[in-house]
Amino acid sequence: MLRLFAGLAALVPLMWSTTAAAPVPKHLMKEPPLYYPTRVGAKWVYQIGKEELVLSVSAVEPTDTGLLVSITNHRPNGRTFLDQKMLVTPAGVTQIESFEGKLDSPWCWLKIPCVIGQKWESDCSNDVFVQKWECTTLGTEEVEVPAGKFTAVRVHTKLVVTRREGGPLPIGSVISSVEWYAPGVGVVKVEPSPGSTRVLKSFTP
Repeated sequence: MLRLFAGLAALVPLMWSTTAAAPVPKHLMKEPPLYYPTRVGAKWVYQIGKEELVLSVSAVEPTDTGLLVSITNHRPNGRTFLDQKMLVTPAGVTQIESFEGKLDSPWCWLKIPCVIGQKWESDCSNDVFVQKWECTTLGTEEVEVPAGKFTAVRVHTKLVVTRREGGPLPIGSVISSVEWYAPGVGVVKVEPSPGSTRVLKSFTP
């Protein structure tokens, strides 16, 4: 009987140490991946049919809500211009500004974590048209492009346009596409309808 009590006494501190384990220090916790590059100088080269699209990260600004990443477009004739500004957080990627200026309403490209079937809308309406982006997460899969193989989140995006006062709609009043987003890289492939497929030819982190 004494041996039994001695054995139970030895088990108590082991049970306590298991159930009351110290929390993992913050500096040892793994940071969630960002699905967009956040280093100045990062560069994408995309192939669209016979043409190339070259983009680079030209500025990164910390904000209260995340990192504001400025993207520069490099044209074949040497001209460059600000293409867009993206808000990058562990919760996803959102466009804040286009080459035409700041968007009236942010356009969310991607939501993280990946939840299959998750849907969301972004309203990009103006005085003439009601424009809504409807997005759906399709899941995670491996995709191969000229730049390599990536495990990416697949998203279906549809733009629906209606005219506020009635009348004819612009060409492409319903546009849909499927995009693949890889951690640390962003968009690696886009299949628009209508339009030509865009694939990542090379990426410099």
